[in-house]
Amino acid sequence: MSTTPWGIELFKENKIEQAIAKYTAAIRANPKNASAYRNRAIAYHAGADADIAMAKNQDEKIRDKMRKARLER
Repeated sequence: MSTTPWGIELFKENKIEQAIAKYTAAIRANPKNASAYRNRAIAYHAGADADIAMAKNQDEKIRDKMRKARLER
């Protein structure tokens, strides 16, 4: 049985790294599994989007702290 369905369930639960691992296992088991490649690419992209969003959020927090410090002078 393919591990792709479990990868999909993990992805839906926002467990991106675990989903990627399942898709990778599915690819190792069947290198011609196009669905596993596609789903893994989507998961990688979703993970990158989450990382970018977190970085932007962190940048905004730093900017806010700097503005606050300037205003408190």
